[in-house]
Amino acid sequence: SIRRQRQMCIRDSENATQREVYKATCAPVLEAVAGGMRGCVMAYGQTGSGKTYSLLSDGGDVDGGDGPGLVPRIAADCFARAASDVKHAYEVSCAMAQIYNEQVEDLVAKRSGLRVIPASDGSGWEIEHLCWTLCGSAEEALECFNRGRQRLVYAETQMNKQSSRSHCVFQMKIDRIERPIEDVVASEESEEESARVVSVEKRSGLLTVVDLAGSERQKKAQTVETARFKEALNINTSLLALGNVVSALAAGHRHIPVSYTHLRAHETSLHLVCRLLLE
Repeated sequence: SIRRQRQMCIRDSENATQREVYKATCAPVLEAVAGGMRGCVMAYGQTGSGKTYSLLSDGGDVDGGDGPGLVPRIAADCFARAASDVKHAYEVSCAMAQIYNEQVEDLVAKRSGLRVIPASDGSGWEIEHLCWTLCGSAEEALECFNRGRQRLVYAETQMNKQSSRSHCVFQMKIDRIERPIEDVVASEESEEESARVVSVEKRSGLLTVVDLAGSERQKKAQTVETARFKEALNINTSLLALGNVVSALAAGHRHIPVSYTHLRAHETSLHLVCRLLLE
């Protein structure tokens, strides 16, 4: 079995380009996921700090942009690795959801009210009936991503003109299948007859990218409007619950309090066989 591993990194450089950030942080996580591990890239911080730009930007910014964000780079790198790997075949599926006011919505299939349930394989939690799209290229993966991104909830507050009001979750399942190697085995009935045995190895990994809605003080954000106030309350409550999970993991506690938020759907990408990047 793969040894349990956890990698927690914090990158804090104002001068780093999108490419440098990807190479130093996400590339190792993607490599681990291709090898059968779970990986999680999570952006956490105050509203307006640039989390969505770093993760989701398509590189179309005209002022001061320095190329695509981490999700488009992940998609491109994933299929570039697959194309250059002659020993394995790859199957990649993508899904995208948001957690808005503690309600889970499938952004691709346009379904809301989904439940977070125990995973069928006993590994933790998962989003029930989440739609997975089989992707044969980086372009198809980004098409799925862009369809989902159009349905994300944003609103203006005093602290941010385009504030994320939901937690955005983009996931990639990566199955790496070893190309068949045939062995000739003598038949029990006759030494002259033989049977061909095909031996293959399959490894399945899951990459989860989470753009968390930014924490905000309601006094500074001036979220007095009923809808904005409710959103801010749910955002801060779920971030507090997530903070307690990360603190418990860092302290090595046996009990991890994951049941207090729908972000528990990604519990297995936080503390099982995984690589975790917290930006």
